[in-house]
Amino acid sequence: MRLVASYARKWVTEDATRPHELPAGMQDFRIKWRNQSGEHTWSRIWNWRNAPEGYVSWIDPSPGVPMADNPLAEVGCPYTVRGFDYDYLGVLWLNDVVWRTDHWEVVPENVCESGLNRHRQRTKREKDSNGPEHHALLRKLQQGYRILLSRALKGVYVWCEDDETRDHLQSCLFE
Repeated sequence: MRLVASYARKWVTEDATRPHELPAGMQDFRIKWRNQSGEHTWSRIWNWRNAPEGYVSWIDPSPGVPMADNPLAEVGCPYTVRGFDYDYLGVLWLNDVVWRTDHWEVVPENVCESGLNRHRQRTKREKDSNGPEHHALLRKLQQGYRILLSRALKGVYVWCEDDETRDHLQSCLFE
């Protein structure tokens, strides 16, 4: 099992030498949740680029790296999982692509992938959120989600940050 996500979080730990040891507030993913005992924060880092074996430590971790002890210690991006299959994946569906009433929308300010900067800048200049630049960025992000959702052989667990998006995805499963 591995955790994966699209590019809706900044990679603040990119150059950290020991990112797993950072306090929760300094990690890439910080998600607040509540239960009977109060409010909690779930936190993780993006795939550790500076691991002893680079990205291989995320895909097939050697003893001694954090992913070997806890395969849920990091969140992989579409680049990391492309071309690899896993029995199970946990997909974090964040707020870069959301469902609104009857269509998908891109939220450019939640797109943090540097390779998409040009597309994101074009959407900021475009007044219409239904315009061609928004659609182009949406297609790029949908490709990333397609990669994330297709890499599991036995099952995918999806957690949605946005309630309306989660409700729509659930409704698609039972049509």
